[in-house]
Amino acid sequence: MPDLLNGLPAAFVVSGTVWLTLGLATARLLRRRPARAHSLLTLATMGALTTPLLVILVQQANWGVLPAVPAPLLAAADTPAEPEATNSPRERHAQPARPAIIHPVTISSSPRPTIAPSTAPERPWRTIGLVLWFTVSAALVLRLLADIIAGWRTVQRSRATADAAWVHALCGASKRIGGSRQLQPRLQMSTAVTSPALWGWSRPATILIPESATLPGNCEAVFCHELAHLRRRDHWTALLAELLVCILPWHPLAWATRLGMGECAEEACDDWAVACGCPPIEYAETLVGLTPTATPALMVAAVSRHSPLAIRVRRLLAGRFHSPRLGRGWIAGATLGTVALATTWALWQPRNAVAKTDHFTDDAPTQAIAQEEPTPTAEVRRLRVMVLDPEDKPIPDVKIHALTLTEDKGVVKVNRDSVTNAAGVTEVELPKTALRLELRASKPPSGSRFAGWEIPERMSGEEIPAEFTFRLESAVSAGCRILDEQGKPIPSAKVRVWLSHARQPASNRGQWSDLIELTERDNPVLTDAEGRWHIDNVPDRAHLSLTLFVSHDDYVTDDFSGDAQRAAGITGATLRQGTATLTLKRGVIVSGRVTAPNGKPIQNAIIVQGDVPNIAGKPTEFLTDAAGRYRLPAVAPREAILTVVAPGWAPQMRRVNLQHEPPQQDFRMEPGKAIRLRIIDSAGESIPKANVRLIGWQGTDSLRNTAHPDMHDTKISRQTDRDGLWKWTWAPDEPVKLRVDLKGYARSEFDISGGEPTRTIVLKREHRITGRVTDAVTGAPIPAFHVIPINVSRKEFRIAERNQLESGREGRLNYLATHTDQSVQLRVEAKGYTTQDGPKFRVGDDGPLTQDFRLRPSPPITGSILDASGQPVAKVEVILATPTQYAKLTMPNNNHKIITDASGTFTFPDPAEPWAVLAQTDSGYAIAEFPAGHHDAGSLRLQPWASVRGRFRELGRPVPGVQIILEPDRLNGPSRPRIEGKLGTVTDADGRFEFPRVLPGLVTVQSYLKAESGTTFHPGAIKPLDLQPGQRAEVWTSEGPGRP
Repeated sequence: MPDLLNGLPAAFVVSGTVWLTLGLATARLLRRRPARAHSLLTLATMGALTTPLLVILVQQANWGVLPAVPAPLLAAADTPAEPEATNSPRERHAQPARPAIIHPVTISSSPRPTIAPSTAPERPWRTIGLVLWFTVSAALVLRLLADIIAGWRTVQRSRATADAAWVHALCGASKRIGGSRQLQPRLQMSTAVTSPALWGWSRPATILIPESATLPGNCEAVFCHELAHLRRRDHWTALLAELLVCILPWHPLAWATRLGMGECAEEACDDWAVACGCPPIEYAETLVGLTPTATPALMVAAVSRHSPLAIRVRRLLAGRFHSPRLGRGWIAGATLGTVALATTWALWQPRNAVAKTDHFTDDAPTQAIAQEEPTPTAEVRRLRVMVLDPEDKPIPDVKIHALTLTEDKGVVKVNRDSVTNAAGVTEVELPKTALRLELRASKPPSGSRFAGWEIPERMSGEEIPAEFTFRLESAVSAGCRILDEQGKPIPSAKVRVWLSHARQPASNRGQWSDLIELTERDNPVLTDAEGRWHIDNVPDRAHLSLTLFVSHDDYVTDDFSGDAQRAAGITGATLRQGTATLTLKRGVIVSGRVTAPNGKPIQNAIIVQGDVPNIAGKPTEFLTDAAGRYRLPAVAPREAILTVVAPGWAPQMRRVNLQHEPPQQDFRMEPGKAIRLRIIDSAGESIPKANVRLIGWQGTDSLRNTAHPDMHDTKISRQTDRDGLWKWTWAPDEPVKLRVDLKGYARSEFDISGGEPTRTIVLKREHRITGRVTDAVTGAPIPAFHVIPINVSRKEFRIAERNQLESGREGRLNYLATHTDQSVQLRVEAKGYTTQDGPKFRVGDDGPLTQDFRLRPSPPITGSILDASGQPVAKVEVILATPTQYAKLTMPNNNHKIITDASGTFTFPDPAEPWAVLAQTDSGYAIAEFPAGHHDAGSLRLQPWASVRGRFRELGRPVPGVQIILEPDRLNGPSRPRIEGKLGTVTDADGRFEFPRVLPGLVTVQSYLKAESGTTFHPGAIKPLDLQPGQRAEVWTSEGPGRP
């Protein structure tokens, strides 16, 4: 059978013949039971059409159940040997054979030529037959479409009947046949029919009756017949039969099956009419009195010109009718038998075989039929992942989800899932072009873990390892209730949960051990009817802090600061206990309509709420419906920005002061003006496929043309065409800020307004700084170093952007500068050397592109961290601060940090400027400041943090939701190491607030009160404090009248 099914046409030939023969034979045996015969013909038709597709699918997927059959070898021809000279060693080795991908390999056992099998020329009649087949099939499909259109037009041109007798007869038939009232079709009159006919493709279905005909004898029986067609869904089986003859137009069994299905359907519906209580003799007389009508293929007439009326009448008069009901057992058995036969047929074929070859020696040349070599696949490597429990025992069946960001043919996301084996181990395939890797390990009820390797780590020489170990810990559940201001539960609120302070591993690689977000970003937890939600993967730690983000379209959504949670007094402990409640406030809902200048609605216009179009987890873009209407989620009363982007019309922006029940915000769009750019290089040559991005408009980021999964497509072009031209024909009058960039060129940013003449933008070659980094004493290249850009906005204000660090090796400097909006310096640092800064430059200027750094040897900064008892402490985070390298305690991404080793020691390269180190753990801190040139930090002893807590009252009453800011009073001048430790929180429902971890010293605590109208905060009370290590300061603040 597999040999016969060589290709799809052959598969249809064999499948159609077998299935249709089987169906017609069994239908013949069940001729007295037309309903069952019709069902078998229907299943045979489905088998004939689907089995070829299943066979081809199994072949392509190599799912065959038969063993592989080796390809036969061609026998060597028994012909006389060639002269010995032709097989001399020199001849044989003059052109050594190169490897080839071969299909079967033919071996010659002696130095004799082999006879290659002759390839028979392709017969032209096969091609002619296929062309003829497809031509006829296409003609039949067109005819079928014409019939459908004709039937639809007939129904559209019909009109409702005013004859109550016809309507009464249809109602009686509906009661007889049973079923819901929705089954009853509408009754229409048409001049296109001469007897009642059913059109089942409209909703509701339609029965057409002759316009000038009188009511026949037993019209109820005729209507029962038509309603039986509808109940049996005979219009669908008729369509299946038509498709069969369209696909196999030359096959006589296909036409016989189509005819048999029509006859069986009519007789089965006659059985329905009799089973409904209609006298068979009266029904037969009524049929004889009807005039046969010619209808389209999919319109079922009571008496058709193609219907065997005489056979139907004889059958009714002879009383040869049976129950029309099939029964569930019959339907299930016939269907399962058909599925089993089709599946067996498809699987009953051998798997793809690899040709077997004989062994041969160097003296036996091979003859092979070589195939074209396939394109080599991208190189991959494997990461071995192990998962252990807290006792270092392996955990099986842990799901490992790997997301890889690669740069192979553009930036592409690759997702892979695997499960650990009994040893707690699995392997993850990684492309060698991986830029970023994220791993997630999860197994209920244990907590989840996350590990990530970002692009900056690869740039700094921290490659993705070959092995990685997760340690899962036990998990607990957490949850709370979400209520409205009246205390009623809010169902279907979306809840996302984060760890406020994720645990980090004992290394300086920036990996996360904890899963930062405990809920799925695209599938948040929903509250139930009681407003409750819960999750089961919270790490079981006593002092764990959780942050909630709760959203609902009808209520004000908190931002990611967690202020509403703190104001409600919700802590990690109350969430784990499930006793917390969070109240959402009703907000202002903005709605409106977007129309064209002529007043017609514009569908799928993009409404951007706010000045940023993309905030993870908090949608800010919404589409208008078919009527041009939109409705935005509730927001707090405030001034808001609404931006409307409708392709073809100039974007509009509106600032709206949102108060309770604001007026409808309608937008009438107007035509835009064109912006045209021509992008060229320094030689005047056009640059195709240059990226053109919208990065600003009227001081906001709400108008973008970025391709992002969380943003709607604005239909604004993103690249230049092959001639280097870019155009946007519906731009606004106000200037927009554009950025043009392309790999190998320095980017360009500029403002341009709609309607301006075509502007030519010259892209200069990329500003890549190259050079050498050497030892100033020996002149030898430094084997490993880091390059950090320094933002130079003014002479006394320089910021090292460590999050853009790149690594260099073997003394070769190669740094691509991209910032065009400020001057830049390059800083080079290496272990054992003094850090050095290069000259200032701007991207795109004509200055030199070569910088050489000669670093002076210098001992590193060293020190150790001790606990209160004088013992060294490992795994402590130590941050280095200088006047240009900021240390931000609340924003650690740009910090220069190190983790102490087992002896509590830390080292940093000499920064060549004043420096300070700050060590911090959950239990305490240590800080010390030193002048430039000093290298020994000594032993720093950890001291306990200070803490500040308090309560805010207004006129003697506690006030929730007040912003409290704590800021150290540290003079961060241009010559002092800069440490920023600003903290913020809000008061809870009882007006209380707390900062549990504060750097001791002079600090200022200030309150910021919300204005009575809107969300603007105004300064309130100020409390200076001089905190000592371990001090727990109490701040009791109050305000009098006079809030803004």
